[in-house]
Amino acid sequence: MLFRSVGLDSEIANHQADQDAAKTAMAEATALREQEKAEFDSALAEEQAELTPINDALAALEKGMGASFIQSSSAQVLKKVVQAQNNMNDGDRSELVAFLADGADSEYAPANSEIIGILKTLKDEVTADIADLNKAEEASIKSYDGAMAAKKQELAPIQAMIEEKLSRAGEIPEIGRASCRER
Repeated sequence: MLFRSVGLDSEIANHQADQDAAKTAMAEATALREQEKAEFDSALAEEQAELTPINDALAALEKGMGASFIQSSSAQVLKKVVQAQNNMNDGDRSELVAFLADGADSEYAPANSEIIGILKTLKDEVTADIADLNKAEEASIKSYDGAMAAKKQELAPIQAMIEEKLSRAGEIPEIGRASCRER
């Protein structure tokens, strides 16, 4: 009987270690997912913040109100956005910055249609970046959900084995099984 009890105790300990490892992996996956979500939220907010002044500029220029837009705070925000764009053509950047700095009436400023074209291209790029962020977030969620489902499936038989072996060892009455599941 002692040999059987020692063997069962060892098996129970192994199963509990497996259970703890699975729960630890789930906690780590959850922490990683929370970090990914925070990074996504930050990147999305940044992209959306870039899109707002672009849309404001397009609306003003298409209505022929470029001069009033240039005097607005949105113009200064757009200038910062344009200067921070890494994937923007240098010529387009220079034209936009000159337009925003000198105004629509400057003799060096490009035509409104040219500026509108550059802004529409910039808007398309930012919109594409937002779409890419959303796709990556969806993939991350799907991956996390799959990993959690797999770990939950892994936990169910481990829990059943622990309960069965504890019951065989006579250490757990039927009433006490619920507390064993909480482990």
